Amino acid sequence: MGGVSPGDPAAARDLIGPLAEAGATWWDERLLQTSDDLHRLGPVLDRVEQGPPAW
Repeated sequence: MGGVSPGDPAAARDLIGPLAEAGATWWDERLLQTSDDLHRLGPVLDRVEQGPPAW
């Protein structure tokens, strides 16, 4: 599974928690590219550095 998880820990739990409970073991954090601007790695790294949702 994958997508863009919210930075707020509670909101991230609400999104990813049911997937984990259903058996998902991986989450692929990604930022969908909707323009020609491919230099958007910064926001993805910022979200990854926030760490995983706490269960």
